[in-house]
Amino acid sequence: MNLLATLLDNVPEDPFYQPRKPLWLPREMSQPPVLPFTPPQRPPRRHTALLINPFYAKSPHGSFGKHVLTPTLALTSLAGATPAH
Repeated sequence: MNLLATLLDNVPEDPFYQPRKPLWLPREMSQPPVLPFTPPQRPPRRHTALLINPFYAKSPHGSFGKHVLTPTLALTSLAGATPAH
């Protein structure tokens, strides 16, 4: 984001350009949470998968209270389509 800010700060050709402050962005929306390392308590079982939803940094230009915070349904759909056995 710093590269973008430096590129947008210099706009000499635009006489109406007004520099603005960066939009507020909470740390939780730009960095993934730190997960504690816990050693496995048992060996992996057959026919078992750990589904991990990837973290994507949120945009301060999106609406924080709506679709931006809604996780995707991709892993839920995958889990629902997987046979029980």
